[in-house]
Amino acid sequence: MMRALEGYMTNLSEAVRAAEDQGRCFDAPMREIKLPKYEKLGSCEQYLAGNVQRFCEYLGPRLPG
Repeated sequence: MMRALEGYMTNLSEAVRAAEDQGRCFDAPMREIKLPKYEKLGSCEQYLAGNVQRFCEYLGPRLPG
């Protein structure tokens, strides 16, 4: 179970980072990011949109650098 949860967090982070790199964080990724591999893992699917939002908040707007 821990490996699956670690995989979920890694895949989620990668998906949100890709959306953020395209300047699309928050609304669109909250609707569009799906991780079907983890749909049956506890309540991951139920909280996916909220988790996407938190990752977007964590990543925040990046300054050019």
